[in-house]
Amino acid sequence: ITPPTAGFSADNQSGCAPLTVQFSDQSSSNATAWSWSFPGGTPATSTEQNPTVTYNDGGTYNVSLTVSNAVGMDISTQTSYITVAPQPSPSFTALRNDFTVNFTNTSSDATSYSWDFGDGNGSMDINPVHTYAMEGTYTVVLTATNDCGVQTSSQSVEIVLGPLAGFSADQTEGCAPLTVQFSDQSSGDVTTWSWSFPGGNPSTSTDQNPTVVYDTPGSYSVMLEIETLTGSNMLVQNGFITVLSAPSPAFNTDISGGTVDFINNSSNATTYSWDFGDGNGSTDVNPTHTYAMDGTYTVTLTATNNCGPVTTTETVTIVTAPTADFSADNVSGCAPLVVQFNNLSSLNATDYSWTFPGGDPSTSTLENPVVTYNTAGTYDVVLTVSNAAGSDMVSLSNYITVDDVPSIGF
Repeated sequence: ITPPTAGFSADNQSGCAPLTVQFSDQSSSNATAWSWSFPGGTPATSTEQNPTVTYNDGGTYNVSLTVSNAVGMDISTQTSYITVAPQPSPSFTALRNDFTVNFTNTSSDATSYSWDFGDGNGSMDINPVHTYAMEGTYTVVLTATNDCGVQTSSQSVEIVLGPLAGFSADQTEGCAPLTVQFSDQSSGDVTTWSWSFPGGNPSTSTDQNPTVVYDTPGSYSVMLEIETLTGSNMLVQNGFITVLSAPSPAFNTDISGGTVDFINNSSNATTYSWDFGDGNGSTDVNPTHTYAMDGTYTVTLTATNNCGPVTTTETVTIVTAPTADFSADNVSGCAPLVVQFNNLSSLNATDYSWTFPGGDPSTSTLENPVVTYNTAGTYDVVLTVSNAAGSDMVSLSNYITVDDVPSIGF
């Protein structure tokens, strides 16, 4: 039996979101187990031989396959193997000045645009300006298009001769804590401003251009109500602020001898980096690592997304069963024969149990005992060593030979 060789292919490596990919194992036929890693995919991992994975978000993604059998393993990693093109994401703001409205296109991932102003007129401009003929409430529809499809976004525009509330923000999406500077863009001689920021700090304000901090990830609406000497108006933008969350790394372990399976329990992460504490590491989602020697190791997991990296650490204690061995400074001589025994067992042994038939003492728990043999003969020696993980024994027959002094007579 030889270790397997990892390899794989996919039925398609690029396309529009959501992109479904059928992966095919191309490893050597002696592979018996498969462990896939699909950062950005659903599922993110698989133990199937030929899994199917869906990529819902645009981006470029790595793919890794680890194959193994009874004698070894192999890893194949393809960098930037899957390329997913995003769907267009249409959005816009509207600023009215009497009957004229300036539309600001805030869409992403689009190549062309089509506007329906709700009064029978339209435009193909990116940021059009449109003048309505009469008062009323109009539903404006923006259609954004790219090679992956067509998406629409709509909102109501109210055309009145009174004041009209309007606002913008220096940023509408970012990582927590997100600080947003709001700018009043209302029309008319505004005398008072009344803002509402659900999820923000502060949650309300009467400033014309307030600054708000969002500490908790989520999607939040913003409301502005204005008053003038001739009337009032209110604007609500639903889902105007999007706050992204940092990754939350976490893991636990399954230890078997010197081999540790790491189970990744992180959330909101796209990539992972492991430091096993012995100079080795991995970028797998759920790696397996074998330590060369016993000890206590500090394992660090770094989880990363667009909001940056976050790390967590755990300690792993490796204890394997010891191996018994010994020697003696001399193994033969005349009685009384004094023998210094030397423990040569593996360094992870913590307890020693010696047996010396014919010796004094006949047993010992010292690491390197001294034994006296007073009677001629041939003697066995047994050493058993142990620790928390197990024990081992070595027995040498007829190891010690003791000769007697001559018997004189005439």
